[in-house]
Formats: sequence, C-alpha cells, structure tokens
Amino acid sequence: MSWLLAGCTTPPDVRRADTLFPIVEQGHWGFIDSAGTVVVAPRFAQVQEFAEGLAPVREAGHYGFIDGTGRLVLAQSYGYASPFHHGLAVVQQDSIPQLLDRLGHLVPLAAPYQELEWQPGLDGGGLWVGLLPPHNRQILATTGKLLNPHTFERIGQLSSNRIVVQDTTTLRDREGNLLTEAVGALNARGKLVVPYYQFSSISTFHNGLATASRYQAGADMETQCIIDTTGRILARLPSNQEFADYSEAEFADGVVRVHISKDGGAANLDNSYLAVVDQRGRVLFHNRRLQRLTNFYRGRAWAREKDNDWYLIDKTGRRLSTVAVQDLLRPGDYDAAPAFANGAEVVKLANEEGYAALDSTGRVIRRLAEPLLCNSPEQAGDLLLFYEADSLQRMGFWNWRTGLLIRKRFSAISYAGYQHGLLPVVEGDRLGYLSPQGRYVWRAKPMLSMPLNLDFMRRASYPVASVPLRRYAGAGGWGESDNQSKPIGTRSFIAHTLGVQVSQRATPGTFGKRYHGHELTIANTTADTVVFDVQNSSLSLTIQAQDKQGQWRDIEYSPSSWCGNSYHQVFLAPSQYWQLTVPAYTGEFPTRLRARLLHHRKEGTRSQQVIVYSNSFAGSINPAQFWRYQRYSPQGIMDPYLN
Repeated sequence: MSWLLAGCTTPPDVRRADTLFPIVEQGHWGFIDSAGTVVVAPRFAQVQEFAEGLAPVREAGHYGFIDGTGRLVLAQSYGYASPFHHGLAVVQQDSIPQLLDRLGHLVPLAAPYQELEWQPGLDGGGLWVGLLPPHNRQILATTGKLLNPHTFERIGQLSSNRIVVQDTTTLRDREGNLLTEAVGALNARGKLVVPYYQFSSISTFHNGLATASRYQAGADMETQCIIDTTGRILARLPSNQEFADYSEAEFADGVVRVHISKDGGAANLDNSYLAVVDQRGRVLFHNRRLQRLTNFYRGRAWAREKDNDWYLIDKTGRRLSTVAVQDLLRPGDYDAAPAFANGAEVVKLANEEGYAALDSTGRVIRRLAEPLLCNSPEQAGDLLLFYEADSLQRMGFWNWRTGLLIRKRFSAISYAGYQHGLLPVVEGDRLGYLSPQGRYVWRAKPMLSMPLNLDFMRRASYPVASVPLRRYAGAGGWGESDNQSKPIGTRSFIAHTLGVQVSQRATPGTFGKRYHGHELTIANTTADTVVFDVQNSSLSLTIQAQDKQGQWRDIEYSPSSWCGNSYHQVFLAPSQYWQLTVPAYTGEFPTRLRARLLHHRKEGTRSQQVIVYSNSFAGSINPAQFWRYQRYSPQGIMDPYLN
C-alpha cells in the first residue's frame, strides 16, 4: 500500500478492482469483470462494491475487506462496514461507528458519534460529518481529525474551499425572540472566514460565488446579494429583483436565476419573468414572456414561455433548438441544468412526435418515433428508462447512442446506466449484466428458496383486512389488502384469548415466493371484537430475537407515515383468525425468535395499549439486525414513509 502513503497515482490493480461487478448465485456473492468472467467466486453472504481497491464483504455475520483477487486483507470483525473514501471506511460494532484505515487501524475520534457520513465535495475531496445527539453535527477532515470544535445544525458540501454552516447558537433580542441564525462559512481547514450574523442565509459556493441574504437588525426586508468566498458583497439585487429560489438559489455556470418584476415593484411569482444575472448583478438578457428557466450548464439552459414548449437557449437568450420539446426527462426537478450526459439530452417531443436525443447545439442526434405507453421516463446516461403502463410495471430502455429499444422485460434497471461497459438489470428476480448490444454477458441462475440472511433491521409489513361488519362501518376503512380474516372453524387455538402462534418449522418459498417462511396466525377466541390501529392495512407486528444476554430485542420495525390518510383501523371478530407469513432468518448467531403484536383495548372512555407475544421458535440471525437501520427514500409523491 505504499502507493497510497506516497501519494502516487492509483495503481492498475486498484483500478481493475474498482471496475468489478457484484454477482449472486443461490444467495452467495462474488464478482465478475466487464467480460463476464468470474474473478471472485461466489462465497459471501453479502458484498458491497469496490472502492479504492477494496470491497466490504461478509461470509457469516461480520464484515471484512477483500482485494480484487478475493483475498481477505482486513479481517471480518465488524457488524457492518462501508466502502473506503480517501483511505478511511466506516465500520460498526454494536452500533458504534468508527473509522478504519487501510492497514486495519481504528482512527481515534473526538466524540462517540451516533453516525458517521462521508460528504463528497463538489470540486473533489470531501469531509466526514459526525452526528451527535440530539441532532448536532461536527466536521471531520478526510483523516478523521476534528476540523472545528463547534457543533452545527447544518453542514454544507465542501465547494470552492468553503463549507457553509449553521451553528447551534442564535442571535436573540432581550425578550428572547429569534433575530437570526448563526450562518457563516468555514475554509477547508475549519477556520471561520465568513463570520456569523452578517448573513441570514448563504448558498453553496460555486466557482467562488454564492448568493446570500444580508442580515440587518430592524430592517423589514433583507437585501439579497452576491458574495465571494471572503463574504465580500460583489452585487446587491435591486428592489425589483429576487433570486428565483430565494435562499436556495445557487450559482451555476457563472450565473444565477432571478425573478424581475414586470411593473417595477417588488418581484413575486405573479408579476415577474425569469432572467439570469452574472457575479456583478448584470442581467444578461430580457424575455418578459419567460416563465420557466433551468440552471445553465456549459452555456446552455432550457426555457419555456407561457403555455408553450421547452427550447434550448444560450446565455444571450438566443434560441438554439428547432424542435418543439414537450417534456424534459432528466431525473430530479425542472430547475436542474441540462446535463448532456455523454453528449446528449433526451427529451419528449411535442405533437406526439416521440422522443429525441439533442446535442448542446439543439441538433437532433437520434429520434425514437415509436410511441412509448409508459410512466415517467427518465434519462440515465446513454439510456431512456421507462416503466410500461401495465399491471406488471416492467421496465424497458432506449439507448439513444445505438438505437437499441428493449420493451417491458425487467423488474429493475440501474439508474446509473452503463458503467464500465455493462448495465445491471433484474429480470424475473435474476440479476444480470447487459452489453451495449443488449446481450447478457452474465446472468444468475434461477434462485432456489432459502432463509433470509440480513445485516439490518427489516422494515416490517404485515397487511390484513377485515370482514365488513355494520357496527364497525365507522372504524376508519379497511385499507388495501385482500388478506381477510377467516372463520376458525375446526382449527384449534387457545381458548378465550387473542393469540399469536408461529409455526416451528419454516416452509420454502412461502415468504415473498423466494424465501423460507413461518406461518403466523392471529386468532380471536374471545367473545369481543378486537380493534387494531394500522397504517395502510399493516399491523403493528414485528419479530424479536434474544441477544447473547438473553434479552428480547427487535430485529424488525414498523415504519411511520406522515400522512393522516395512512392511519385507520381493522378489527378481528370473535371466532376469526388472520394467517400471515413471517420470514425465516438465518445468520451466524443461533437464538430464539418470537412475534410481538400491538393492539388497543378500550376500558370505559380510556384506551390501553396491549402487547401480545407469540410462542418462541428456533432461528439464527446476524448481530447488525439488532441495531442497523437501512436508509429509506420515498418512492414517489404517493409514498408517505420516511423510514
């Protein structure tokens, strides 16, 4: 590893390792190269991608690191591990995150952080952010050394050698009323170079420029201005202008978008048009009909006038494209600059003329005239990805560079597009990699059922439905589940109770069709109807396991919705039962497991939470299932869950 310590260029073997692709065969992971040749034979329970020549892997319940030949170079000693960034990786043991160097040494940290996160810089490099309770943060250098002793509410990305921060302190008047937050900017060494309380907001710096709102005690309106990396004001917006995104406005390609009032008064969305100004505040062009304008990138932006189509412009406002564009298909919002990924921007043409790839001059490189009956197509490098508008929601893609069109075949396609010549896809639950010609260079064999081998707390979902009863018509609805309760009939359950029973033996292919599962029943043998509070029909039901001290702890969690429409009630009438399937877990630690069910019992005018436990059953788990939560991102506007 002398190449890293000497600061030399990345050696060839590290570069080769970083272009390997993970594969899985019957629950065992390995790696192939871009030709589809197996380089590391599948033998791991889980792997992550290579970075800086090493990949985190685990054969049982603990992670270590391998090199590009599959040789274990750092021992499997950690409940979880993440890829390397600038010579350090986050590893966790018993939920405590630490930084590990390439020699296997733990880096001393300034505090016991709840989380450690790598935050890449916009111009290269980056920094580590350590989370302290309750929600405070500290900045660590790439070496893990504390960069600044203060704690912060917010830490921006390193850009133009500056980090915009919001300190935990505030400025208040004598009565304790908030006047402004402590917003400033640090340099890359952690020194405060733009002092607090000069500006109430500062955007991320780009090429040494940022937008800011000048704090002035007692002023009704704050002055919006353009500053350099020292906090020096380069220009102030006149009263008839305001930044298009107010405090979130950022420079892009040397300019920033503004709203300009049409009547000379204060600018607002109803009486203004869009334009861009340079670092001196000079307006580069005027078009009073302009209502939408993206950020600029390499002298290009998308613009749209009222009720008209999108078109490509340069920094003089000159129209470049000659085709009418109905929709922009880049991921993210419409304010994002045209990326011209791999040299082209894919758009939907107006007048039902299909799709096209345009270059930065607005010229059409290739058209797709065939109609796509699809939902929300998005560009991913050379590809246009789309979901077919059918009940299976299968994915397809169009490669604008080659003209290849593949319709509704895949359940998943990598939104990163082609990487190092291969496209990761999932077809029929089988991972595979496609060549640019659309042929498989490697595809997994059909998967046999197996127990679930995880290193995180599973996000539980156990939906049920109630048989409609007139007296419970106002219980809040029945949600969307076809798993209705059934009559107990001749089945045998414990009498006079609400009981939860889990089968001792797991059955292959019963959990999600791909994994072993245990049958779980919830039976009501009392004379009363039991009411349950649910979210989108899912019960408050989780699986627990005994740790090494014999304590019962959750290995699953019920997510929480922010939308009131997710919450309703279901009920289980007397002599009825629900049948569900819970996963059969496997891991390095043999233990006992059980189910935990919550419901509410009314006693007069009061409601009491009641916990019902199932019988215990044998299984095995991995240590990280007790404490590691996977990050969850909402899957669209109709997904109200954040965890």
